[in-house]
Amino acid sequence: MKDKIRCPSCGELIPCTWINEMIGLPFRAIGCPYCFEPSKGIISSLLLAVFYRGKWRTPDYFLRKRNTNGLILARSRRDKITAYLIIREAMLKEDEALIPGSVFHKITRTKILWVNGEAVGCYTYTIGGGWKIPTMHIIVVRRKFRRKGYGTMMIKDFLSSFKGKVGIEAPNWVVCRIIEKLGEVDRVVIFSSGL
Repeated sequence: MKDKIRCPSCGELIPCTWINEMIGLPFRAIGCPYCFEPSKGIISSLLLAVFYRGKWRTPDYFLRKRNTNGLILARSRRDKITAYLIIREAMLKEDEALIPGSVFHKITRTKILWVNGEAVGCYTYTIGGGWKIPTMHIIVVRRKFRRKGYGTMMIKDFLSSFKGKVGIEAPNWVVCRIIEKLGEVDRVVIFSSGL
């Protein structure tokens, strides 16, 4: 008998077979064929499980890591899947312009913020890519962890990692306000969009 995953939304038991695999992701994933979430103008299945190290694992497996704290550079495939899931969560609920698959690009670096073993948020950046200066492309704090200073912590980390000018791609008003509060406006170059 094949693995099955219970959908937390509709309660159906979904078989982990090719028929329920989601298309277009940078890893194998199972979606619920009965529940949908909006994504970039199309409808995609609710993501239930990711195939990792020979097993189907729920998103919670990637969003929790025992005894892990701080901002940690995503080096492993598991870390990149974690960042992908964090960005996807924000993309589906608020910002369709985010591109979670960018965490798998060779030139993109990603840092994940862990607090008490739970993934709180992440940011992506490139060094000397198309913009010629270190540039932050995405910064996301998961909804349940917002308004606790985690976004500020990640922006401070990015700014303190480089001397001189840095770029931030298409920042929202929250990011702009944080940069202003930190007194870093003169050092930050705003780019409109594109990697």
